[in-house]
Amino acid sequence: MNSRKKYDFSIPLYYFFFFGAQCLIISYMNVYLEKHLGFTGSQLGLYTGITPLVPAAIIPFVGLLCDRTRRYKEIFLAFLGLALASAAIMSFQTLLPMVLLLGVILETARSSCISLADAQVTEYCAQTGKNYGLFRMGGSVGWVVFGMLIGFLTARIPLNTLLFPAYCILTLITLFFAVLFPDTKRLQPKKGHPSKASSVKNPILVLLHNKPYVAMLIITIVICLAGESCLSYSGNHLVTTMQASETLIGLNTAFCVVPEFFFFPAAAWLLKKYGFKKMYLLAAFGVTIRFSIYFFTGNPYLFLVGSLFHCLGSGTYTAVNLAFIHDKVDSSMFGTAVTLLGTVSTVARALFGYGFGYLYEHFGSRYIFLSVIPLGILAIIFLLSTQLFNEDPTT
Repeated sequence: MNSRKKYDFSIPLYYFFFFGAQCLIISYMNVYLEKHLGFTGSQLGLYTGITPLVPAAIIPFVGLLCDRTRRYKEIFLAFLGLALASAAIMSFQTLLPMVLLLGVILETARSSCISLADAQVTEYCAQTGKNYGLFRMGGSVGWVVFGMLIGFLTARIPLNTLLFPAYCILTLITLFFAVLFPDTKRLQPKKGHPSKASSVKNPILVLLHNKPYVAMLIITIVICLAGESCLSYSGNHLVTTMQASETLIGLNTAFCVVPEFFFFPAAAWLLKKYGFKKMYLLAAFGVTIRFSIYFFTGNPYLFLVGSLFHCLGSGTYTAVNLAFIHDKVDSSMFGTAVTLLGTVSTVARALFGYGFGYLYEHFGSRYIFLSVIPLGILAIIFLLSTQLFNEDPTT
């Protein structure tokens, strides 16, 4: 009992500080590169496109290694340390090649930590009956708190002075709470999902032949990752296109994340009541409405209203997708399935990064948002026409 209380205490605090740190990188990195290092739109597209490519190649094998060795925690802690070191070194760089190299390392470590933490916490929740959404809500709180705090501080301290020191301090605190994480190699496979680790030689191929899993990957690309990739340019849109203050970046962060406080804890209940298909449809309608508002409005405060729909995409990517994977995939391949989702995510972000960088330089940020609207409509059509999401989640 004391051990479980320790885990219950450390997990939301880990998410709180970890996603607080990620908020800084996602919300402010493009602004830092453009305003302080002088990157052009093409260079921003190069950075947001190239930095995910190496993680895309590495992350599936990280998950496979974890599933084979059950050493989730040790590998997880190693990547957290790598994220801390790469960010510290990156803070001193000004030349594009070194920024790209360290950005690749940072993204590899950061993406691996996201997948490995979620795999461990989801498995822990399956064994203990805990609510993943309640744990994950700590990340939403951290995102809002530190996003608004940095937004407030950037009005008084230059972003290039603030960004990397703040990220490194938060990551160091994150590392402390990660040490207290449950050791999943001590947890047994979920009842009803017998382990097939000894008989499956290539789990990745098995997963790619799992039709519900592949359908989930497709819908995730369309309704979650396109919107998330746009998030990096929302700061540029507010500051450069709309000529708003940099402090509105922090306020936009709050409008994106505060609704997650309610959606994440409720996700498990909503899944049991409505099933996977209706949850994915809700997210598809949300992304279509959100980016329609982004495209048509010229008012920064109406732009913030559109950000209220962000929780539907982020909640689907985390709580809904993880529940779907746990329900549809053999437990011996769970880590591989989660990290393969991370790989697909990084490849999609790379492609969207190239495309959005081109649109930003040649047409302006508003057309980035326009390009997402038809994707949301296609997702709605796909979900209404397929039977792969009809089954309700296992209770």
